[in-house]
Amino acid sequence: MEDYYALLGLDRSADTDSIRTAINQEVRVWSRRTNAPELEKRQAAERRMKLLQEAESALLDDMRRARYDRNLASQPVRQQSRPGDGETAGANDATQSLVQKAVALVRAGNYPAAISQLKKAVALDPGNTQLQTMFTELKKEWGQILIKQNY
Repeated sequence: MEDYYALLGLDRSADTDSIRTAINQEVRVWSRRTNAPELEKRQAAERRMKLLQEAESALLDDMRRARYDRNLASQPVRQQSRPGDGETAGANDATQSLVQKAVALVRAGNYPAAISQLKKAVALDPGNTQLQTMFTELKKEWGQILIKQNY
C-alpha cells in the first residue's frame, strides 16, 4: 500500500485544505513532465500522476480517508518505509550523501555546484518530493541572487 501522506510530504493529521494544496502543487509539477521527450521520465511522471489521482480520491473523501488511515495503520512498518530493500537502501545512502554535499556547498556559497549535486540526487530518487522541492527552491534562490547582482 502506497503512503500518500509521504508522497505529498504531509503529516497524517493534515487537514483537507493542506492535502488539496499539496496535491495541486504536485500535479502542477508532474503534469508538465508527462510530455517529456525521454520515455523513462514521461513514464515516471505518468505513474506519479496516477498516484496523485489515487491520493486525491482516498484523502479528500472523509469516509475513504478513514478507511485508508485504518488500512495504512495496519500495514507492517517495513512495507511503508521499505528500508529492507537493498537496492533502495543503497540509493538512499547515495542520495543522502549528495544532499549533504549540496548543503555544504550552499553554506560555502557555491550554488551552481550545490544545484548540480541536488540534480544528481533527484535523478537517483525521482519520486522524492521533498528532494525535488529542495532542488526547485535552491534554483529559485540562486536565480534571485543572480537577479540582485545584475541590478
